Amino acid sequence: DIHRAIFPKRSPSPKKLEDFDKGVLRYMKAKHARR
Repeated sequence: DIHRAIFPKRSPSPKKLEDFDKGVLRYMKAKHARR
């Protein structure tokens, strides 16, 4: 769903998607860590 919301059209190259996933996970972890 996240990918669909950010990339309504075709997703970018798999490598970019991987980096994006890592960035999201990092962001989520940081957000939760601050709580």
